[in-house]
Amino acid sequence: MPFGYFPPRSWATVRSNWRHELRYGVLGQDNLIKRAHVAQTFEFLDLDADLEVLEVGAGGLYYAGEIARKVKRMVALERIDRFHEWLFSRRHSGTLAAVRGDAQALPFADSSFDLVFLSEVIPVLPDPLACLNDIARVLRPGGRVVIVNGKWWGEMEGLFRSPLLRRLIDASHRKWGTPRTYEAFLARHREVHGTQGAYFQNTEGFVLDLVQRAGLVVERKEWGVGPSAERLICFLLLVNMWLTGKLVLGGGQSLWLPVLKLLDLGASKSKGLTLFVSARKRAT
Repeated sequence: MPFGYFPPRSWATVRSNWRHELRYGVLGQDNLIKRAHVAQTFEFLDLDADLEVLEVGAGGLYYAGEIARKVKRMVALERIDRFHEWLFSRRHSGTLAAVRGDAQALPFADSSFDLVFLSEVIPVLPDPLACLNDIARVLRPGGRVVIVNGKWWGEMEGLFRSPLLRRLIDASHRKWGTPRTYEAFLARHREVHGTQGAYFQNTEGFVLDLVQRAGLVVERKEWGVGPSAERLICFLLLVNMWLTGKLVLGGGQSLWLPVLKLLDLGASKSKGLTLFVSARKRAT
């Protein structure tokens, strides 16, 4: 079964959400970057049937739904509207509960969870340290937090400076007013997707500093998605920018996943597109 695919509860759901079903029903999570590092994410999570897990910023429940199949209790927290509707419109595991709340003030008692998971949350929080401090509070002694975060588009600069792609970039600018330079692309992307400028300047340093300031002990750190695979992702983003005017990957681009994995074979992971961090709360 594809990552993040959960059957609808009724055919009425299919009829009323046919566009959603067409895009997600076959492929599951239709986000190329997330699909590219699913295996590495679950390796870091290291799940077992006795764990009680919280995902902060659970979005469309793709990760939370998969995690719920493997653990004793799974709680998904999100602050956006219609969050509960997403849970009840799909056949998720009975171990999954959805809670609407603030990542910077978690509505849970102290020592409630064995594991807390965050994916692409830290850079969009006004006060990420408050989030990490509260995660440390709700973790049981010896509990873990796993953080997955994409960094800035480091490989995009070379594509913007490539003569072969100038026509595409210029055509997109004429049609949609999209950025014509790498610097303008960074500024626009940061404006749309993030609040933490320091995060984009030094992703690894920013995340590790937050974890340590929250009193958590970093146990493992790795990068995922190497430079060649990242260049393909950047190219696909530029193509979608030309097609739609949006600075995001487009629907259906997860079909490129096999090519992405092939390009990533043997890649150096001293740097990459995605940072994985696992840290532990002290036992005493």
